[in-house]
Amino acid sequence: MPHSVSFRRKPNSSRPGGVVDEDPGAASPRGGLRVLMLVGLCLVIGTCGLWRKALEHHSRLDEGAYRSFSPLICVMRHPVLVALAAAPVVLAAATGAGWGALGETGQAVRIAAVIMASVLAWAYATYERNYLYERAHLLERLALPILACAIWMHPAAVAPFLMVLFVVLGQFDHPRTFFATRTPVRLPIDLLSTAGIGALLASVGVGEPGVVPIAMLAVFGAHYAAAGLAKLRLAEGVTWWLRRNELVNLFINAHAQGWMSRLSGKSAARLAGILRRGTPVLAAATLAVELGAVLAPVHPWVAVGVLGGCIVLHAGIYATSAINFYKWATADAALIVMTLVLVESGSGGMFGWGALWATLLVLPLAMVVMAPVRLGWSDTRLCIYFRFIAVGESGTTYELPAAFFAPLDVIFAQGRFYFLRRRPHLVDTFGCNTRRDERANGLAEAICATGGDPEAITRLCAHRGLKKYDPASANVLEEVIRRACVRPGRHRWWRRLLRACAAPKHIDVGMRGVPYHDDEPLREIIVRAVETYAHPSGRIDTVHDEVVLRINVGEPVLPAATRRAA
Repeated sequence: MPHSVSFRRKPNSSRPGGVVDEDPGAASPRGGLRVLMLVGLCLVIGTCGLWRKALEHHSRLDEGAYRSFSPLICVMRHPVLVALAAAPVVLAAATGAGWGALGETGQAVRIAAVIMASVLAWAYATYERNYLYERAHLLERLALPILACAIWMHPAAVAPFLMVLFVVLGQFDHPRTFFATRTPVRLPIDLLSTAGIGALLASVGVGEPGVVPIAMLAVFGAHYAAAGLAKLRLAEGVTWWLRRNELVNLFINAHAQGWMSRLSGKSAARLAGILRRGTPVLAAATLAVELGAVLAPVHPWVAVGVLGGCIVLHAGIYATSAINFYKWATADAALIVMTLVLVESGSGGMFGWGALWATLLVLPLAMVVMAPVRLGWSDTRLCIYFRFIAVGESGTTYELPAAFFAPLDVIFAQGRFYFLRRRPHLVDTFGCNTRRDERANGLAEAICATGGDPEAITRLCAHRGLKKYDPASANVLEEVIRRACVRPGRHRWWRRLLRACAAPKHIDVGMRGVPYHDDEPLREIIVRAVETYAHPSGRIDTVHDEVVLRINVGEPVLPAATRRAA
């Protein structure tokens, strides 16, 4: 059994908050223990991060794998991927160690890992049948919940679980024309890999057992701190996001696309006014929560506080923008449970200033190997989105929400189909300025200066916009939309079952028109690109509206290769 630092509870030695005094025989937190923890954190975070990145990279299968009965069978043709997934299992078999390798902290880490794995398994075992391949992929759907349960038995199950998860996620990388984000799963995946692989590393003496929970809190801190730092590193200046960014635009632009569509214009304007007046407080609170996440290792109740603050942050984001980071919020809740179990088991002594300083020192390494998403942008008053209008055989007009195109709903909700427009585009999803080019500097204020005048916005687009028009990409989108509209009726019961069991959508903007529920065969799909401007009063003006694509649903669907040849 590898040497481990003991944090045993002694009579009458508990300090307030569940932190216990260290064993007198243990190394001093100011000396050897701090160095030991720092080295352990570096080894665990570095190894887990590099392993996760390698596994994710090699699990990106080609499109043909998803047209087969099971992409997992195709994995056998990728020896590097098989080796990466099998190595932790072989290591576990050789050492015979399980969660017990983490000592008193094993139960807490195991509970957190199973919670996160269960949510991921739920989300990706119940996604809707992918109409691009017309395969149910039952083997992968069954493997995810089975392996999630297996994680309770042994940490080595994390490796095959993540491999299957990455294989399932890989289908959304096709067609390559689209941008499929993995932001919703980044935090739970990194935490899960740290828990499972960290436990196996502890079994061979790489890192102390008590380091793994602190490493998980360090990874949590790195993800949120990266978001906070991204807001401070905008081209407009370090304090610009805190002083000048208009958070209320996120709500107004989401409402323009259908979020909280039941709100009348006056009610939405009143709510926007409240959010506008509260922007300084909301911005400061957001930065405090994101940057304060790194403080979690200093004390158990500080950890519970910052984790709870992150959950509240996600609830606020969902309430105002329809963006549902429930996978992140569940991961935060799992860490709260882990912290409380650690305190209850008498392992709270691993928290402290030594753990905090070690975490802060290892933070740059976590930023590099985990590569957290830098969620920082300016919220502008201009919004660009796409409406999908369906015309039935009877001539009835319907609105197709992003959910209609599930499992590609996130792609359609983000609406980054700028290749359909000849007009240069200025901003991204919900009016966010995520650009890093020279012309994007100060773009939010330049949009404000137009006052919503259509001609002024057109001139600004010509001067500072990006040209993305691409007919080839438009052909790919046309094929995807047509396939979504002509899904075989024999699978309708299967789709209804999956919808009934499905996890929440990541972006649930809703819609404003008449909904379509397979009422009748569709004759035509009309895609409109809409630009809106949000006034300080909350009023929303349409400054540009054009038809960018018409699709005759009745036309035969050609294979991609045939279309390119034509």
